[in-house]
Amino acid sequence: MTLRTPVRRALAAGLFAALATATVVVGGGPAIAGPPPGEIRLAGSADAVPGSYLVVLKDSAVTVRGVPRAAATGGKARSLAHTYGGTLRQLYVSALSGFSARMSESAAKRLAADPAVAYVEQDQVVRLAATQTGATWAWTGSTSATCR
Repeated sequence: MTLRTPVRRALAAGLFAALATATVVVGGGPAIAGPPPGEIRLAGSADAVPGSYLVVLKDSAVTVRGVPRAAATGGKARSLAHTYGGTLRQLYVSALSGFSARMSESAAKRLAADPAVAYVEQDQVVRLAATQTGATWAWTGSTSATCR
């Protein structure tokens, strides 16, 4: 019994597809790496504080129905600091949702790639550059009642 050419081609294509699928499933295919490390803002600057980071969380990470924002931020901060091997230092819940933590640079890079994190910034030393004497904007001691 001889098969016609179109039928042979169809069988050959089906066999090829089956073998290719089996090779990927059995062989495992290419190795899949973990998520790429995230970027740390201001890392390595002259004023960087080694091992100290500010972590700003995405709004979606701290918006939980029925849970106050401060509580949700605190819970997420503790969880992330623990997951990435950091020590929670300070919690921020007013101007932004986030925290400061001590951790290794590699842990901070992994944390920066977490989907709940907006960004990670390395803490910086801040210096007073100058002072101004005789400022015209100085506090005069008046209260709002006397300014009416």
